[in-house]
Amino acid sequence: GGGGGGGSRGGSVGGSRDGTPKSSTSSAVKEFEMEKVFRIKDLDTGNEFLVDEAAADSMMGGKTLSDRGDGRGGGDASAAVVRDLQTGRSLTIAEFEASMGLSPLMREMHLREGMQETSQGDGGGAGGKPKPPKTAVDGAEKTKKKKKFGRNPKRWLKKRMGLVHGHGDDPASPSKQKGGPGYVENADDPAMAAIRAAAAASGQPAPADSTAPHPGFGREPPGSAIKVNVNRKIYKEYTELRLVQRIEAHQDAIWTMRFSHDGEYLATAGQDKVVRVWELDCDDVAEGASAGAGAGDGAGLGLGEREKGKISGEGIFKSKPLREYTGHTGDVLDLCWSHTNWLLSSSMDKTVRLWYMTMDECLRIFSHQDFVTAIDFHPINDKYFLSGSLDGKLRFWNIPDHRVADWVDIGEMVTAATFTSDGSCAVAGSYKGKCHFYSMDGVRFDYLTQLDVRNRSSTKPGGKKVTGLQFMPGDDTKLLVTSNDSRIRVYDGANGYSLACKYKGHRNNNSQIRASFSNAADFIVCGSEDENVYVWSTVNSFVPSINPMYTGYRRDKHSSYEQFAAQADISTVALFAPPEVSAARGGAAAAACDAARAKITGKPTRAAAALFKGRKGSIQSPSMRDELDDLASATTGSGGSGGGGDGASEDDGEGGEGKKSKQLDARAEARAEGERAFASGTAIGKVIATSGYSGEIRIFENVGSPCWL
Repeated sequence: GGGGGGGSRGGSVGGSRDGTPKSSTSSAVKEFEMEKVFRIKDLDTGNEFLVDEAAADSMMGGKTLSDRGDGRGGGDASAAVVRDLQTGRSLTIAEFEASMGLSPLMREMHLREGMQETSQGDGGGAGGKPKPPKTAVDGAEKTKKKKKFGRNPKRWLKKRMGLVHGHGDDPASPSKQKGGPGYVENADDPAMAAIRAAAAASGQPAPADSTAPHPGFGREPPGSAIKVNVNRKIYKEYTELRLVQRIEAHQDAIWTMRFSHDGEYLATAGQDKVVRVWELDCDDVAEGASAGAGAGDGAGLGLGEREKGKISGEGIFKSKPLREYTGHTGDVLDLCWSHTNWLLSSSMDKTVRLWYMTMDECLRIFSHQDFVTAIDFHPINDKYFLSGSLDGKLRFWNIPDHRVADWVDIGEMVTAATFTSDGSCAVAGSYKGKCHFYSMDGVRFDYLTQLDVRNRSSTKPGGKKVTGLQFMPGDDTKLLVTSNDSRIRVYDGANGYSLACKYKGHRNNNSQIRASFSNAADFIVCGSEDENVYVWSTVNSFVPSINPMYTGYRRDKHSSYEQFAAQADISTVALFAPPEVSAARGGAAAAACDAARAKITGKPTRAAAALFKGRKGSIQSPSMRDELDDLASATTGSGGSGGGGDGASEDDGEGGEGKKSKQLDARAEARAEGERAFASGTAIGKVIATSGYSGEIRIFENVGSPCWL
């Protein structure tokens, strides 16, 4: 997140401590009086900004930051000035907030949190005197003491300096190109150099936009190869990732995007308040194959219910939307599909709207008391749906009766909600980092338990905002939780919702970014505030080459991922397409995937054969499947002398051979799991859809076979 620095007086000439020049005439005082400015630093990127008082008042909702008697208090957005210290470029309020990664929902939550803290402080002191706020806003004076360093200040400083040097050492960075928008001549004090340059250039045109991406990035044509970086993995699965399609979907940022269950449609929505539905670009069926069926009769059917051709073109979706739904008066925050292709949309206008593919108008409007941040159809009966709102209430709606069947107040702002696959349990995530579980007794909520989503070593009472919830496909005991501490966690309900694994690598401090499983639960994908998309294998198969005993390595902490640059700004959404989309691919893409599956080679070990345990059906390479069959039978016949799990001997003497052959140690098991994933080739043909602040949808497809590194 961005951190706010204390304000300071402008540089007055020969002035006193309060910025008033030493002059006997009032005209001289007015001539040299300087406005109050604030210096704000983004602790994640190191970028610094100068914000004048008008801009600060505008960002605080029009409230003045200090008591003024000259009648000039209040925020005037037109007179607001925000200046980037690295480039000297003037920014608008919208550009500044976008660069800090603050969505309208996050700004609203921060504002409410500040108002709540202020109201708690008023009247809470001794003698009826109000308590001072936690941090003074005016000037550099603060009532809150400076926070001490953490346990390891050296590591903290090394990490921050690494981020700064990594940005400055990039030869393509604007700050390294003389005459470019990011060039700073005085390297000793870049902040003061930028201030002097901005003052000298007052009245001149502003420099070029320094927030633009590197030359060439973001303008790749469809079919371009995308570089994929690997972190802490011994093999690479997305070896030939291609950009297959770009769609200018919205004019502003896209906050949410959902595939229909059958993969036939993709719904998108965001800041422009419009819901658009995109259809697969399948070839027309043969003449007479669907005779007598009108064009509108099959619009609500999926791929499995009506005959469709293959996607023979390079793109996957049609360039024009099938439907454009208007009616929302605020940002659309969430979307949800039913199994029968009904569509729900929730918005900051405090409503949920119901749509259907064969109709252009809204069918039902469900009003709430506050912003609706999360919705989910009941997985069994699509006549009901779940909604979560910032008023702290979780509601269970009856669509035909157009009323609330039941509701519960969790006491915190609801930011995420979902059902289990059978609808027997509902979960709500809150702004304070908690998950509340309720069993669904018919149409009634019955409290079960709650879960704190935070680091176990943290001393703070609460956690960060929960931005996404999803149960693992095929296993309702595993819950995927995304939160604003740049962590993704999987909790195991079979063990009292204990932490099963924690995934890290992406950045999610201020955005409503949510992670999601692939259909087979073999991968987890998530967007990030650093423009990239991150993909983790669900099972951590990496073990350091040295003894994990000395590295503190744990398999439940997962930082082995593959990443690629997906957007020119914040990647707000990243989703795996359903398997029906990959199955519908034809032409050159299908041929490339078939060739990649045929290239899968490698000699699996007996440990890998033991780990498969009947899962050989997921292997897409026939030769690899035959090798594993032969190896498994050889392992069983030899009594497990090579260390396989299933073929272990019954000798359990204290010598250790029988005990070692019965159970794989952590290193061998991790290596075997990597070989199993390698042999499966599940990443071949994977389609990933992404979106960001630019309003553009970019779709990527992997057509390469895995390789060892």
